[in-house]
Amino acid sequence: MFRILDSALICLLVAQASALSAGKGARVDWVLQMDPEATYSTDGKTFTEVQPRQRFLEGTRILTNGSRLGVRYDDGTVVRLMPHSDLTIDHEDGASRTFSLLAGAARFLVEKLGSGGSLDVRTPNAVCAVKGTDFEVAVEPARTLARVYATHATAGLEVADSGGRQRLLVHAGEESEVLPAGVIQPRPIPAEVLQQAAKRFDAITGEYDGAAPVRLAVGLIQFNGIQRFVIRAEGLAAGPGTITVYDAAGAPYVTVFKGGLDPEDFHYWDAHGPDGRPAAPGTYRIEVESQGRKLAKYVMVERQP
Repeated sequence: MFRILDSALICLLVAQASALSAGKGARVDWVLQMDPEATYSTDGKTFTEVQPRQRFLEGTRILTNGSRLGVRYDDGTVVRLMPHSDLTIDHEDGASRTFSLLAGAARFLVEKLGSGGSLDVRTPNAVCAVKGTDFEVAVEPARTLARVYATHATAGLEVADSGGRQRLLVHAGEESEVLPAGVIQPRPIPAEVLQQAAKRFDAITGEYDGAAPVRLAVGLIQFNGIQRFVIRAEGLAAGPGTITVYDAAGAPYVTVFKGGLDPEDFHYWDAHGPDGRPAAPGTYRIEVESQGRKLAKYVMVERQP
């Protein structure tokens, strides 16, 4: 069973296959569930498991099945797909992107687009066009729901029916629906939905430990009660460092790694102590220390067989 341990936790699917590097596309940074895996296809017929840091080309179709999938573009745009989503990258040229979302839900964090840039999301009955904001689109039979989570006043999302007959602008903190009868007038997003959205946003992007773009990503692979934590210090300059696990009292429990840290490397803690025995259930702190900097995340270890 898959669990998000806290609002800033990024759960990783780590695979040993090499990344695809040819062509222009989106880099997959974090895959948020191991079983079942997200798959992709370039011909619409043959589907292959998604691998870390691979690039999706124009025309790629992505099925998340029961998993979550986070995609980050080189320009900082983030796309987070929820379970049972069906997304196709219809167009990708760096300045503009068009997606088709046939099922499920997707959250988009869009950096400010340059001159002539655009991002459109098409569903079976709606078209959502954005200039730069944080928004979510969810698809159900004969219904599309669009929400704008961004807090700045200039954020906006143009929502139209598939025929372009009716268009409305959804502002920051508002939501709208596209139904067979047309586009519903925007209304405020419920407060509890906004609070949950903020937690999900943390799960996409991780945390920054100050002004520098450095973050510690800690994920969990859990299968048949066996836990394995995946650790990466993203953005740190390569150099000597240590990864240490501390117990609830703050005492060092086990050293996971000591040596040359590389921000592209993954490290693992199998939820066992230095004696090879399973760690007792409870809260632990995973800390990376390198070149005078410390990054830490808290994780929960469950009872193991």
